[in-house]
Amino acid sequence: MQPILPSSTGRVKTARLQLHQGYFDLSRSPLRVLASRAADERKTGVLKLRNGNNTAEIHFLFGQPHDAIMNKTIGLMALVRLVTWNQGQATWSDSPISLSSSLDPETAESLMNAT
Repeated sequence: MQPILPSSTGRVKTARLQLHQGYFDLSRSPLRVLASRAADERKTGVLKLRNGNNTAEIHFLFGQPHDAIMNKTIGLMALVRLVTWNQGQATWSDSPISLSSSLDPETAESLMNAT
């Protein structure tokens, strides 16, 4: 999903969703779209998510999910729960991440693409 922005000429144009923009509404920019953008841009950083009282983080390394944390759940179980979120907010940060991974890259990628 791409945001729609007015141009200086009054015409409507579609803007390319870029993670460096920072803040996202998950009802308009679903998690699978954000993950796809991270992969396309080969981003390394942290996608922080909030849905009500639940908070989570997905750490990306060169565009691939590397680690996931939701409340006290980590790894694949956290990612499984997160891919169902269609409400809430997300913010991207080009932050350094830990090199220890709680996710198998192939499994994480398959799960993110299945949503």
